[in-house]
Amino acid sequence: MNLFQETDFLGKVVCYSKSCKRAYYCVLLYGLLFSAKPLSGQQSSPDSIYFQAHQHITEGKYVEAIDLFKRYLKEIIPKKDSLKIGNAINGIGIAYDKSGNYEEALHNYYAARKCYEAVHNIKKEAGALKNIGNVYRELKNYGVSIGFFEQALQKLHKIQDSTAIANVFNDMGILYMDQDKNTAALKYFRTNIKHYLRYMRDEVKAYSYNNLAMILSRLGNYKESLNYFTVSLKLMEEKNDEYGIALILGNMADLYLKQGLVQRALQYSNQTLKISERLGSKELMLGAYKNMVDCYNSLHDYRRSNRYLLKQLDLKDTIYKSESARNYAELETRYRNEVQQKEILLLQQETTEKNTELSNQRRNRNLLIMISVFLIVLVASVYRNYVLKQRANKALNRLNADLDEANESKNKLFSIIAHDLRSPVSNLFNFLQLQKEYPGLLTSSQQEEANKQITAAAENVLEAMEDLLIWSKTQMDSFQPFNEKVALDGLFEGLIDLNTAAAVNKNIRLRKECPTGLSLVTDPNCLKVIIRNLVSNAIKFTPSNGEVVLSGARHQDLIYITVKDNGPGINSGDLANIFEWNSIRSDSSGLGLKLAKEFTEKLHGSIAVRSQINTGTEFVICFSPS
Repeated sequence: MNLFQETDFLGKVVCYSKSCKRAYYCVLLYGLLFSAKPLSGQQSSPDSIYFQAHQHITEGKYVEAIDLFKRYLKEIIPKKDSLKIGNAINGIGIAYDKSGNYEEALHNYYAARKCYEAVHNIKKEAGALKNIGNVYRELKNYGVSIGFFEQALQKLHKIQDSTAIANVFNDMGILYMDQDKNTAALKYFRTNIKHYLRYMRDEVKAYSYNNLAMILSRLGNYKESLNYFTVSLKLMEEKNDEYGIALILGNMADLYLKQGLVQRALQYSNQTLKISERLGSKELMLGAYKNMVDCYNSLHDYRRSNRYLLKQLDLKDTIYKSESARNYAELETRYRNEVQQKEILLLQQETTEKNTELSNQRRNRNLLIMISVFLIVLVASVYRNYVLKQRANKALNRLNADLDEANESKNKLFSIIAHDLRSPVSNLFNFLQLQKEYPGLLTSSQQEEANKQITAAAENVLEAMEDLLIWSKTQMDSFQPFNEKVALDGLFEGLIDLNTAAAVNKNIRLRKECPTGLSLVTDPNCLKVIIRNLVSNAIKFTPSNGEVVLSGARHQDLIYITVKDNGPGINSGDLANIFEWNSIRSDSSGLGLKLAKEFTEKLHGSIAVRSQINTGTEFVICFSPS
């Protein structure tokens, strides 16, 4: 279809459906139709496509369902049936809703509501209002949600549709349940089961039993709660509703956790997680991750608990976006103000026409003067706003660049802290726990070895904390180096003593080359961190029987400090960005080099590196002596 055909097609959609007068709906419908995949060679009737799309939703195949609904739209658009168009768009909204894409779900529900309004189908319009209310409930915007539910109830009471009323009552019970108003929620659910059960479809019955069971679980009535969960699960399995099955299994896992039946809760949580991952439902996966965390905490398996906790936090971050929530609220605001805006525009038009009739030559003259003045003011205002906006954009760009750098530093720093502090602390905890619970298990030699490892772990923690604290201090705007005269020979001797144990473990020789009396006026703490990290890095990458040389020299009024090893060397690709944040890997390799570079620059020095594969690497620091 070429550009003219597409434009003509969109015009026809606008003409035959009053609901398409809203610009955002036209764009939505146009995008739906022309983004759908081409029809396959085998032709299917529109009704069969529609039925298959709903079947995909039941099976949790939401992407396939959306694609079929779009194909269905292409089939029915030429028939100009606004009701079927609304049904298809509403189906797309349901698929997005169940997969956790609430923004797209709201767009489609609003569009479907407009279609139903155009054909005066009250029942369908109430259903769209109920769907919108449920999305806002998921977004925890309870005030807006209850408003949509009440609108839906008003319309359903007019047509006396008990089945639909029962559905809305059930959703209102869930709304109160989400707010921990359990007594009010229990009243709605019991009323629904008692008075409206015969009007419900099996699927709605299943969810009603599930909701009643959840409230009873919260109130401590576990036996009755389990009975209702069992009935609900049986109905879901008869309907082959995988989403519903996963939902109820997760709730049953929570119930067993409350009763202390952890193994059974873990079994149900695993089943929930498998189904929700297959369905791609973020909401169900979030609940499953939470149950897994609680189960493994109860079993004191904190490693697995932390793993699922991280998954839960990552998924939660992708679901709840404050900016998206504000966009959702704006859609409803625009819709409610639509009629009022039209009335204001009509009044303005009538006023303009009357003023035009009452004006004459004097009005024309005054109007010309006013327009001239207005244009001058407008041009000046636009120019002033443009200048201010350019300045603001420049400032904002600088701020964004600083913020990006700060975020990158924060992320790297957190990952380093997680590795460099958690691992040695974990070792400390394990050794101390072993000595506490089984004091006689270790022989004296084993105890001595364990104490050495505990001491080494504590030293690693202390060293990492010292580096991080000094680095954090240097990030402050008020940081100024504390300068004093530092004898390099003594400093080198202390650093060699500090690293002797690590070097001996790898059979690496440490030696210094520094003339007596060579000194430097600088901050001793920062200088110590620089050299210590370079020496530690050299030991780490130097093979057994290797050598690391720490030397100092004066040349042409400059002082040079060199750390040289005979390790495997660094390839040219890594050498280019060795001092940057992106060179730091998950095992924290490269942090010391980044700190060394930053501290050297704080001390107004420079650092360079030379390396040759299979020969070794040499880091050279250059300072002015005073």
